[in-house]
Amino acid sequence: MRRFYLRQNISILVYSLIFAFLYVTMIDWEYRGERLENVLYLVTNYMTYLGILIGIAGMAVSERYFRFIKERQEGEFVYTMPVSRRSLWKDQWMMSVGIMACSWISALLLLYITSVSYLKDVKAGWMILSIIAYLLADVGVVTFSMWMQTRIKNSRKAFAASIGTIGMIILVLKEISKWRILYLHDTEIGIYALVHNAWDTFLYSHQTVDEYYKLLMQHGVIEETKLFLSGWQVDQYGWIYVFFTIIILLLIVLMVKNSLKNCEHFPGIRKLPKIYGMIGTWMVVFSLINEISFTLPCFNNHGNLLLEYIDAVRIEGGLVDIKLKCFAYYLQDGVWEYHPQIAVVIVVLSVIITAICVCFYQKRHCIFKDKIQEKEAKA
Repeated sequence: MRRFYLRQNISILVYSLIFAFLYVTMIDWEYRGERLENVLYLVTNYMTYLGILIGIAGMAVSERYFRFIKERQEGEFVYTMPVSRRSLWKDQWMMSVGIMACSWISALLLLYITSVSYLKDVKAGWMILSIIAYLLADVGVVTFSMWMQTRIKNSRKAFAASIGTIGMIILVLKEISKWRILYLHDTEIGIYALVHNAWDTFLYSHQTVDEYYKLLMQHGVIEETKLFLSGWQVDQYGWIYVFFTIIILLLIVLMVKNSLKNCEHFPGIRKLPKIYGMIGTWMVVFSLINEISFTLPCFNNHGNLLLEYIDAVRIEGGLVDIKLKCFAYYLQDGVWEYHPQIAVVIVVLSVIITAICVCFYQKRHCIFKDKIQEKEAKA
């Protein structure tokens, strides 16, 4: 079984090395490596893309593995072997974590070997903390995906649910920010931008965050973009790093503990509580209603309001884009008023539609009883 785990997970290392080789060989270091901010930008992008690649690859590998032990013929073969069902999950998780750690170490070594002269001003201590942060994020994502595999019977649905949950959280945070700006006159950068910038602070090295802040201050970009990068992201770096580290480690421990308990029931799967489905349905409904409300005259009378989501700042003088997030709003003319009643209507409407959807889903067998029986008879 251990050879099977290794064969499944070694692809993560292969993918990361291929990406690392392509990335470092496509950079014109003689041109791009002249300025420290450019080097930090390249390294930050490298680590971001590598973290996404390793995380998705780890989720895909776990999906293939659980498809093997869940499907009928292969699963029945596995369960006839003298192997603990807990070890089916634990050994795969340990192998995934080990391979992800090796992938990060190998990819970073390749970066330093090929461009060591251009990285001489990059501080190794802050880089190591950043690598640990990315590794923790990848382990957390893969652990979440493997936990979903112990709660959803079909491995493909569990994989889709894992990606969908992450995407829905991002989407809802954006929609809540829009909702607060449009109807509650929130003049800040928005909750999504706040969380995203704090998350970037955790992932980026402290040297990168400090350098970006200095550049924005020098070029007077802070006020223009409504606090893209505030001083707290520099001054409170240590607290932000410790906070996210503790939260991720705590979630990993809880998911590992619960997964080891759930996998004792393989091949049967303990279903997720209904509250997860209700929350997920509300997130979708709220996002749709809030997005539609921005275009409907009956909800939105801000004809003079332009809402823009800013993804990066370009500083004049040939410097690189600084990729930090925020919502910016521009009032062309007139006075911007509060509209809390519309905000309440959107929330209440989303709750009502969610309740209808949940009731319909629970009663679907009764509603489509004849069609279900006919389909079962044909089968």
